[in-house]
Amino acid sequence: MFKRLVGLLTISLFGFAMSFTGCSKEKTIMGPTEYDTLVTHDTVVVHDTVTVIDSVNKVCSMHAYAVATASLDPEIIAYLEQTYTITVTDFIGNYSGFNSSATEIKQNGNVFTIAGVCIPLFYFRGSSDQYFDVVEFSDLVLTYNGGDPSDFDNWSGDWASSSVTFKSHAMKVLVK
Repeated sequence: MFKRLVGLLTISLFGFAMSFTGCSKEKTIMGPTEYDTLVTHDTVVVHDTVTVIDSVNKVCSMHAYAVATASLDPEIIAYLEQTYTITVTDFIGNYSGFNSSATEIKQNGNVFTIAGVCIPLFYFRGSSDQYFDVVEFSDLVLTYNGGDPSDFDNWSGDWASSSVTFKSHAMKVLVK
């Protein structure tokens, strides 16, 4: 029993010590992945960084969906106010369902047509409860204008002529 405890303690201390050496760690950035490695030979430390770049400034559907859900905030607030005849006083934000069965992203060059689901959290005048709704949207057209695709300023959408449609599934109380 004593040998087992000593063995477990030794393994724990070794693991604890190794966690500070930084032998290997992976950092994921929006596009490239960097592998930062530290190799020790006797008392000489060799620092080697390898960067794998495969998609710098390469737009993808995930960028388009993130921009879509963030840029829809004002339209969703207006939609909720009109649908339920309320005045939204505090909009907490949207949770988006990228992996929802309602999500559909069509790409034609730098133009994306997006349908999806978001779950807005909000308060409205006359109630102290926090509410949510499941809102589907479709026919949202966004254009990627170049540069860093994670920068929202590099995207455009014509809201005036856009035919974005919304469908609500029923407002519910989240927190009383």
